[in-house]
Amino acid sequence: MKIKQIDIENFYSIKHITLSPSMGDRTLITGINHDDEGADNSGAGKSSLIASIGWVVFGEVPKGGSVDKIIRFGTDQTSVAITFDDDTYIERKRGKKNSLEFIYQGDDCTKRTVSLTQQEIFTKFGMKGTPKQCYLDFLNTIFLNSSTVETFSSNKFTSADRFEFISRIFSLNVWKELSEKAKEDRNKWNKEIEDVQVKIDAKISQIEGVSLKELTTNKSWLEQSIRDNKLVMEQVNESIKKIELENEKGTHLFTTVIDLESRLVNIKSSIDIKKESLNDKLNKYTKIEEDIRHASFEIGKLNGDDSCEGYSKDSWTKPGSIERIEGKIEKLETEKEERYEIFSKVTHDLVDCLKEDEKLKDQIENHIQCPHCNNNVLVIDGKLSKHDEEKITKESHSYMQKIATLEYDEHRLSDELYEKREKIKEGKEILEKARQAQRDREKYENTIDEYIKWCEQENIEDIEHTYADVSDKLDNFCVESDKEIEELKKKIDIAVKERDAFEETPTYDLEVEYDDYTERQQKFNQELGATEKSIKDLTLVTEEIKLLEEGIKDTKKNLKESTFWVKGFIDVRRMVIESALPNLESSINLYLTKLKMPLRVVIDTLKETKEGKLKDEFNINVKDLITGRIDNMETYSDGQKKRIGLAICFALNDLLRDKTYPFDFLLIDQLIDNDIDEIGVNLVMSILDENEKQKFIISHRPELKEKFKNLIWLVMENGITKLEN
Repeated sequence: MKIKQIDIENFYSIKHITLSPSMGDRTLITGINHDDEGADNSGAGKSSLIASIGWVVFGEVPKGGSVDKIIRFGTDQTSVAITFDDDTYIERKRGKKNSLEFIYQGDDCTKRTVSLTQQEIFTKFGMKGTPKQCYLDFLNTIFLNSSTVETFSSNKFTSADRFEFISRIFSLNVWKELSEKAKEDRNKWNKEIEDVQVKIDAKISQIEGVSLKELTTNKSWLEQSIRDNKLVMEQVNESIKKIELENEKGTHLFTTVIDLESRLVNIKSSIDIKKESLNDKLNKYTKIEEDIRHASFEIGKLNGDDSCEGYSKDSWTKPGSIERIEGKIEKLETEKEERYEIFSKVTHDLVDCLKEDEKLKDQIENHIQCPHCNNNVLVIDGKLSKHDEEKITKESHSYMQKIATLEYDEHRLSDELYEKREKIKEGKEILEKARQAQRDREKYENTIDEYIKWCEQENIEDIEHTYADVSDKLDNFCVESDKEIEELKKKIDIAVKERDAFEETPTYDLEVEYDDYTERQQKFNQELGATEKSIKDLTLVTEEIKLLEEGIKDTKKNLKESTFWVKGFIDVRRMVIESALPNLESSINLYLTKLKMPLRVVIDTLKETKEGKLKDEFNINVKDLITGRIDNMETYSDGQKKRIGLAICFALNDLLRDKTYPFDFLLIDQLIDNDIDEIGVNLVMSILDENEKQKFIISHRPELKEKFKNLIWLVMENGITKLEN
């Protein structure tokens, strides 16, 4: 990928620059610093321009710089956007807003966070390692300055760093990962062997001091003792059974007495229950007869039967009296209503007369005047006439006579109403008595009907005859029961005499002896069970130990294999690297030849220790073709080290190009300014011309302008870097 366009804003001293560099020939980046006359073109912002390319891709700046200080002073946000010739676009912002946008060959690959987007950039570009490792590879192969060209070959890079660097270039990190995995497996197998050995030691401690032969012998002795003891127990038990068989006869006599006495009790109880049942029947028949007689007597009294003592002489107790009494009460109610209507009319007339009389008396005291003639007038019965005192007196006297007559009628009617009410009240009381008599009659009749139905259900035609039969049955049952009880008592007396004559033989001593043998047998069985369990446990533990020891063999085999591959995979990586190093060494020496240096680089990956063993160590030494001396780079001058480092960087860059490294450009910062003469500069330029990559070269040497077709001129003024054509 070549750089098509770069947009920079507030990056270090650069305020805003949009640059579309040449895709072909090399480009010189130089300028002037107007803020510092003695600095010439130093501090114009050239390195800042180149550093922005690494920052937008990796988020890192060269050693000595800090990403926290890249924001131009006085501002709070910086951003760099770069567009490549394959439509890949990256924009990074830092400050008040941190963001990273990534479009790869036209497809938006921006992720949710900056770190995820950064990882996506490494994935799409085929870069391996951590962000800092990827940036370091960029510095050693693409962005070349006075400090980075010596890094790979100097003591700043350890042997492990060189192995890691070459491994990333050749995608050999998988061998280290496999070695680390083998190391994890080795640790796992070691741990598993240790755990199994702990289990084996624990199992051995469980059976320590235990002999299978002794346990087997003890088991045989216990089994024989159990058989002997069982034989003696059977003999004692047989003797006990014989005695118990004899004693069972006496026990049977005791049981017989108890059964007979229990039978006697049951018979007496049964007889008592039977007698009680027959007596209950007699009592019930007696009660039925008395209840029927009483009910018949009471019905006769209510019906006025004079043969019954205390019979009723009142007519309202006889059948049909209720309807007769209700008719009389209804007639009285009708008469009462008629009297009440007359009474109400008399009372109303009396009130009207009293009102009219009041009006006349009021006209005597308060005269009424005619509104037309102003004469006194008189109003009688709603009619208007001339005021006449005599007429008023006459009318008033007439009203007084009428009032007296009405008051008399009112008093008489009131008495008649009271008399009617009292008669109605008395009639209702008699009606209630008649109804009660009717209810009593129905109750007694129901009682008789219920007993008649019961007798029909029990098939009793004559209660007195039935009572006599039950009484005879009771007498006969008592006689038969007394005979049965006497016979049973005789049997009990005989059984008691036989029981008392029996003498039981004790078995206590034999039972104690049998218990002793039983206890001994239990002890033998427990000891036998414990011995068998010990034999079983011993056998089981022995088998478990064998299984564990068998299993650990495979684990030890795995451990041996893992231990071998911990170094084996690293050796494979070293051998792959060694197979490629001759080409790298030849490429470096070719560039040294092009730079007209009588030196050759010698690369070794093994070093012999004091003990005579070989160990992995990636060393770069330089051989002087004139003197034949081989030594490390630190013994050479700064100019020689710079050109040797430059040759190594060119060779590494070629190696990356062969490995499809994504960047098709070189960034060279002030490598041809110091310690390289005019001839050395021309040689470097010739080497660069052979490279088809896009090339950006920073230089402070003004005479070099003539050697470049493309020029980027930067001017520093008032602390701000600007681009001038």
